Amino acid sequence: MTVASAAKYLKKSRGWAENVLQQFEEQGNVDFSEDRGPDRATTDKEDLQMVKLATRGKPKTTEEISQIMSNKGVSVSRWTVGRRLREQGLRFGALLKKPLLTKPHIEKRLLWAKENLDRDWTRVIFTDESTFALNCQVTRAWQKRGNPSVYRSVKHPPKVNVWGCFSAKGFGELVIIPGILESQKMILIYTDGLLPSARQFYGTRNKNWYLLEDNDPKHRSKLCKSWKEENGVKVMDWPAQSPDCNPIENVWGLMKARLRQRKIVSKFGLIRAIKEEWRALEVEYAEKLAQSCARRCQAVLANNGDWIPY
Repeated sequence: MTVASAAKYLKKSRGWAENVLQQFEEQGNVDFSEDRGPDRATTDKEDLQMVKLATRGKPKTTEEISQIMSNKGVSVSRWTVGRRLREQGLRFGALLKKPLLTKPHIEKRLLWAKENLDRDWTRVIFTDESTFALNCQVTRAWQKRGNPSVYRSVKHPPKVNVWGCFSAKGFGELVIIPGILESQKMILIYTDGLLPSARQFYGTRNKNWYLLEDNDPKHRSKLCKSWKEENGVKVMDWPAQSPDCNPIENVWGLMKARLRQRKIVSKFGLIRAIKEEWRALEVEYAEKLAQSCARRCQAVLANNGDWIPY
């Protein structure tokens, strides 16, 4: 094994590995005394202060944390700050994008979680709409300094709007939505997508199931409400600003990740790929998502109504 391979295997730098080999050649051992290397620039207490600054309140960069520590009389570089935070298991990455929750939002989320904590989630059909854009690839790559790679994109790429549903018994119909979705088209989706899926999941005459959909104005229109009442569709109450409580959002995220791995060159090809990925979803995955709803309710309660990491 080369020095570089050994260092990589031990997750150390090559310089560290070379120092170990040099000590072994000179002293015949690889014992490290406690005073080996330079003195640590910060104390354990100061390390804890930096962790608190990084994890509490408004997000801060290592430069900002370094400046705050300097104002407290602790001279520490931003590179040292980064090392201390990584030692504590932190990493620097993109923030999760979550909706802003007002007090009424939080109260409704708490009430919803309490009411549905013991619900039989196998009797719920989860539905939602989503948009898939053509050629939405990952736009980050390794590049040489001074010679950046160029990613060509169009301003308004072709998009495909879809409606989908699933229950603990599997995935139902996927409906491609032509043009702009409005109430009349929503009725067609209920007729051609929701009802056939319900018959697939629970049988032809079984009405013992609930529809879960968000508070989109189209879903709450007089036309759609009237249709659901006439067809005996029972709708679950839904708290506003709560995509983290609907497991079908996980399905859309998985499908978009899979589509990014495929080479798609046309809108027709995108539609075909979406249908293929939808058919490839497994019943076990649907069952796990439905089972997660009880845990989501518990998480909402434990987090005092705030967003949950789902």
